[in-house]
Amino acid sequence: MLEITEVADDKSLRACLEVIHVAFGTVAAAHGWTRDTVPDYTAFLPWADYQAQARSGGRVFAAVRDGRIVGCATLLASRRTPHRFLLEKLAVLPDARHGGVGRRLVQRVAAEACALEGDTLGIAIVDEEVVLKNWYLALGFVQVRTATYAHLPFAVGYLDLSLAP
Repeated sequence: MLEITEVADDKSLRACLEVIHVAFGTVAAAHGWTRDTVPDYTAFLPWADYQAQARSGGRVFAAVRDGRIVGCATLLASRRTPHRFLLEKLAVLPDARHGGVGRRLVQRVAAEACALEGDTLGIAIVDEEVVLKNWYLALGFVQVRTATYAHLPFAVGYLDLSLAP
């Protein structure tokens, strides 16, 4: 059975960070990115940065199956736009993919954003990851823009999910 639970203790956050490193690491490996070549990519997220985000308003949700964290996601309120929330660091271990874990995490984060009077849930992804983008589109997200940044070797796709009833 899969349970989605909010976590805040360091032990669970460290377990979530390990899931993030492994899950995002598959994309980094496929593209040949390393900590030296793309230090800002999520696969290389330092503990101090992750912990600081969780301590400064980020709400972390873990997908737990048989006592093991197999996925996680973070919900953040937008600092710029009222009623807008961000889904960040959605990660599922490779051996737990394609079984509904990611979908359940998105549903839980979206429900939490709705409960906080959110009307939009946004996410940023590697735009060239077509399978991932199509997965988000199938969940109801729409692509709103694409941007490039000098420090990243990929375009960033920005997608939004309407939370309106």
